[in-house]
Amino acid sequence: MRFVTATVLFAMLCGAPALAVDGSVMTGRFGNTEIVHTGLGQAHIYFNPDHTFTGTASALIIHLSLKGTWKIDGDNLCLVYDSPPPGESNPSCAPVAAHAVGDSWDSKGRNVTLVKGIQ
Repeated sequence: MRFVTATVLFAMLCGAPALAVDGSVMTGRFGNTEIVHTGLGQAHIYFNPDHTFTGTASALIIHLSLKGTWKIDGDNLCLVYDSPPPGESNPSCAPVAAHAVGDSWDSKGRNVTLVKGIQ
């Protein structure tokens, strides 16, 4: 019984750093909208704490629904689309950093803004 308790405790402690990294980098995104501006249109992405995301993308007259999972892979945020938008790699990875509502930054040649709420 002690072995099982020690094993469970060890697993929880070893997993804590990974959860802390995901949480500290992604916390500002939960409940908010990441708007990605490209030369042709924009995407609105909504990240969930359960490592899923949803969103919409529009370019010219094309409107797409986005859905998939996300994970932190080293210093990158990787999105795995259920069905990737045209021209997007799957998975699509980019450097990640913590951001707060109102922040704007460049990612893979695109301007990204974090706005309050679901928009």
